[in-house]
Amino acid sequence: MNTMGIKEELIELEKKVGLGLQKAYEKMVEFKKQKNSPLIVSRNGKVTSIPAEKILPTTCAMNPYPANQPQNPSTDHS
Repeated sequence: MNTMGIKEELIELEKKVGLGLQKAYEKMVEFKKQKNSPLIVSRNGKVTSIPAEKILPTTCAMNPYPANQPQNPSTDHS
């Protein structure tokens, strides 16, 4: 029988999804650098290209919710 409440289950799911996205990003960066292919992104509504050698190895620099910290996006008003 599952003893975790809905809130705890959602927190666990959120962590797993976050880890999956982080792994996918890392694999994409590895692929882009291997192929020397730029990363195409949207910044402030404008499409821009990041050269392979300048792609950050992790998304933590831009992540408003650092991994390993409980998150409550409904209270984040940034």
